[in-house]
Amino acid sequence: LHYMPSVSNSNPPQVIDVLVPEINCYIDVARALYTRAMLKFHKGDVDGAWQDILTTHRLARLVQHGPTIIRQLVALAIENLAAEGGITLATSGQLTPQKARLMLQNVATLQPVGDVVNSIDNSERFMMLDIIMMLSRGQSGPVGVNKPTDLDLDWNKMLREANGWYDRIVEPLRLPRFQGRKEALEACFQESEPMVSKNSLAKKRFLVMLGGRLSRKIYTQMFTELLLYLVPSVSRSVDVQDAARMNFEIEKLAIALAWFHGDKGHWPDGLGELVPKYLPAVPADCFSQNPLIYQPTKQGYLLYSVGKNQRDDGGIDNPAEDKDDIVAEVK
Repeated sequence: LHYMPSVSNSNPPQVIDVLVPEINCYIDVARALYTRAMLKFHKGDVDGAWQDILTTHRLARLVQHGPTIIRQLVALAIENLAAEGGITLATSGQLTPQKARLMLQNVATLQPVGDVVNSIDNSERFMMLDIIMMLSRGQSGPVGVNKPTDLDLDWNKMLREANGWYDRIVEPLRLPRFQGRKEALEACFQESEPMVSKNSLAKKRFLVMLGGRLSRKIYTQMFTELLLYLVPSVSRSVDVQDAARMNFEIEKLAIALAWFHGDKGHWPDGLGELVPKYLPAVPADCFSQNPLIYQPTKQGYLLYSVGKNQRDDGGIDNPAEDKDDIVAEVK
C-alpha cells in the first residue's frame, strides 16, 4: 500500500500549495537501485540484478498513484530506467532459458505505467481554476502572477473559459497517436485562438502602450490568455508516456528473444515465432501502428520502435541528431 496525503498549509487550502517533497527521494531510490543492479550484473549476479530492476519497475507503479502530472512524469522516468536495465540483461547473452522465462513471468504481472491524461483532466485543470480563484481574492499566483489591482475582471468568465479550454484539449489527448492525436490537437489549438496565442497577447499589450483603452471583457480575456499561455505542453507529456510504455514492450520482447535463443540456439527469423510459447502476442509500434522493426543477424539482432518522431532512424537513439528510436540490440 502507498498513501501520501495532499496537504495545503494555506487558508483556504490551495491546490498549487500542495507540495510533493518525496519526488526527489523516489528518483534517488530508483537511481540507486539501477546502479546496484548494474554493479551486481557486472559481478555476474544476474539474479540479484534482476531483482533490483524488478523493484524499480514496481517503484514506478507506486509513484504514479497521485493526482499531479509531475508524479506521472517521474514514474515514467523511473520506468524508462528499469526498462533500460532489463534490456541490458536481456541482450547480454547471460540469461538461461529458465531465467528468461521467470523474468517474463515477473513483468507479465505489471500493468503499463502512467495516467497522464487523467492528471491533466483533473489535477492540472483544478490547479488552474484554483489559481484564478486565488487571484480573485488578491493572492499571488504562480511565477509572480498577481491580480491587477486597478482592473475589474470577470472572474466567473475566466473560470468558464479556462475550464472549457481543458475540455477541448483532453478529448484529442485520449486518442492514440496513430489515430490522429497530433492533427486533432493542432485543430484544437487553432480553434482556441486567440485563447493561448502569444501574438494575440502582444497585440493587446501594444494597444495599451499606445494609450488605447480596453473593455472589461477584453481585459478579462487578456488575463485568461496570460494564465493559459503559462501552461506547459500537455501533448509532450502524453508522448513521454507512450515512449515509456513502448520501452517496456521492447524490454519484454528482448527477454522473450533471449529465452527463444536459449531454447533453439539461434534467433528467430521474425517476431511471430515468439508466439504463443514465449509471448501471447507481438505488440505493434504505438508510434506508427506498424510492426516493430526486427532485423536478425548471425550474431544477434536489431529491434526497435521508430519513436516519438515517427521516423525510422535505423535503430539510432541520439537526441542531438533528432533520432529517438527505442532500441534493443545484440551485436
